[in-house]
Amino acid sequence: MAITADDNRLCTDEPTDVLDSVRHTLRLLNFVKADRFVWKWVTLSAHSALQGAMVCHLSGSAQLGCLSTKTATSILEWHEKDRRGEISWVELGFDELGLPSRRPATKADRLPRGYMAKPDDLFLRLHDQTKRIEGGCGGVLQVSESQKLSFVKLIELRNQFTHFTPLGWSIELSGMPDLMTDIFQLVRAIAGDDYPFRHLEADERTELLSLLDRLIVNLKSY
Repeated sequence: MAITADDNRLCTDEPTDVLDSVRHTLRLLNFVKADRFVWKWVTLSAHSALQGAMVCHLSGSAQLGCLSTKTATSILEWHEKDRRGEISWVELGFDELGLPSRRPATKADRLPRGYMAKPDDLFLRLHDQTKRIEGGCGGVLQVSESQKLSFVKLIELRNQFTHFTPLGWSIELSGMPDLMTDIFQLVRAIAGDDYPFRHLEADERTELLSLLDRLIVNLKSY
């Protein structure tokens, strides 16, 4: 996503955020041997990359595949009510492009707000067709038992790091490279599908795949 030099905003989207999370993880790996605390930030960056990749992989044309089942159902019901003429609208005339503009007449007529599914649900939808709530998205993935265990551990670590308690924590670091390898091999599998990152520029998709390959190779040296 292009940003001008004088633009003081951070503008991003799901695919771009995944790419940046992978870039940042690769940068962080340069410091983990000298500072073991950096593994915390590797963990958070890896979680960001996988979460974003799952959203890109599961979101079809209706953008429902990454939402909670309850949310997706309520949105579909709203659209069906609108199709039947059961949603009241206030006509606002025409916008600056000359297109008709309107808004829901009451709070009850508003489109329900979308809420993201829990990470566990997103992960299940990656590899279990029966858990999906929207078609026309990324293919069903093959996920190994090791990757399933690594995902559970990643979520556990992420929760510890972001919901710190006064009790503190102690983490065994010897298994971190293998855990991160599992996670980024999963992100690589998602990136290898034609669907999830179709909106990235061609050079960005090439960079994403290249960075993931480098990341996986580098993790084997730790």
